[in-house]
Amino acid sequence: MIDASRNAVPKVSTIKDIIFLCGIMGYSYVGLYMEDTIEIQNEPYFGYMRGAYYKAEIQDMDEYASKLGIEIRPFVQTLAHYNQLAIYEEYQRHMDAEDILLVGDKRTEELLDHLLATISSEFSTRNIHVGMDEAFLLGAGKYQERFGLETRDKIMKKQLDIVIKLCEKQIA
Repeated sequence: MIDASRNAVPKVSTIKDIIFLCGIMGYSYVGLYMEDTIEIQNEPYFGYMRGAYYKAEIQDMDEYASKLGIEIRPFVQTLAHYNQLAIYEEYQRHMDAEDILLVGDKRTEELLDHLLATISSEFSTRNIHVGMDEAFLLGAGKYQERFGLETRDKIMKKQLDIVIKLCEKQIA
């Protein structure tokens, strides 16, 4: 897995170099971890002022990897790890607590729909790593104010159901 969300976003040439090395070592896929470092239509703050991969760049990397017999799998977040977006007012209203998206919020679902549509259209693979980890304060902020007290596992299940529905929409 190549982490393209911490510190500087790796250049396309760097990603290609890593893909090449992985191919030599016999890997069949490379994971590209992107929290907010991918350009998403209707989501202007994704990668804002820190770098984002554009459609042509993703397709270029994907095509390069394919020629080497390697699949690039996008690794994306669908619940937490949105600390870069949480600084913008546009997204603060749709965060539960800290960097955790507000489950059950229409705008959260819209954001994830935009993310998954982008991933589905730009990567050739149908394999997507969907992250929902480290949401320790899930349900402890705006969720509790809006929907009342619920256990984290029930809220997590609600989010998983939404993500599954949105993924199924992309393959329909």
